[in-house]
Amino acid sequence: MRLHGWVQDREVLMLVDSGSSHSFISSTLAHQLQGVQSARRPLSVRVANGGVLRSDQEIPKCEWRSQGVKFTTDLKVLPLGCYDVILGIDWLACHSPMQVHW
Repeated sequence: MRLHGWVQDREVLMLVDSGSSHSFISSTLAHQLQGVQSARRPLSVRVANGGVLRSDQEIPKCEWRSQGVKFTTDLKVLPLGCYDVILGIDWLACHSPMQVHW
């Protein structure tokens, strides 16, 4: 599912992706924002094409909003293609009424 939202007064295109283990922000966008820091735990991420990317930066407790609702999410910095933010299963588990068992 795609969402339009705002991060630090910048309009962003977001993807809700239950197949993503974590939530991510594009490196291009992240470096235009405040709050980027070295990751407490760097992360190796297997992407859809089978490659592995390393995320060693994050924006902890990044505030964003969509459809009039405010959220705070830890976002790992990763080079992304078409989306500015990917909201993964970590976000869904916190904000969804469903139980996820896969």
